[in-house]
Amino acid sequence: LSAVMLGAVRSAAAVRVLILRSNVSEEEDFSSSCYGLDLRDDVQDSDVLRALLVEEEAASCALKEEKAATAPASTLSDESASSNNGERLDLLEAVLCRLRLRRSLFALLGNMLRPGSKPLETCRRMLSLCQAQLPFIRSTISLGVPASALDCFAGRA
Repeated sequence: LSAVMLGAVRSAAAVRVLILRSNVSEEEDFSSSCYGLDLRDDVQDSDVLRALLVEEEAASCALKEEKAATAPASTLSDESASSNNGERLDLLEAVLCRLRLRRSLFALLGNMLRPGSKPLETCRRMLSLCQAQLPFIRSTISLGVPASALDCFAGRA
């Protein structure tokens, strides 16, 4: 979770830098602090990318293990167990897709800050990766908790 949060905060910081380069005012809308914690300056971009990649690999391994454990169990006639395993597989795949999206977005924004043609090609590749994740993310939105059930979106947090 910390890798995802750092990726989100650093992505927002990269967007802020891009906006400030365009001489757009209203800087107060781009706060670098999250509930009083300044997460932007403590970690290098390469560390954030590395952490996101490590978490992506861990999620991928967990998904492979769950698929391996589900394959023999699928021969059983117990529908409730296979239903739980199917839901767990869907959740793991959803997490993996979101990690891939976060990593790709972070790399995309980071490369937008660099001059030259090589970062531009990397941006195109990362944008393609982001677009490839969107259909699956849309299809798995129903697996999550509605925003209305979360206190942080109700103005009480």
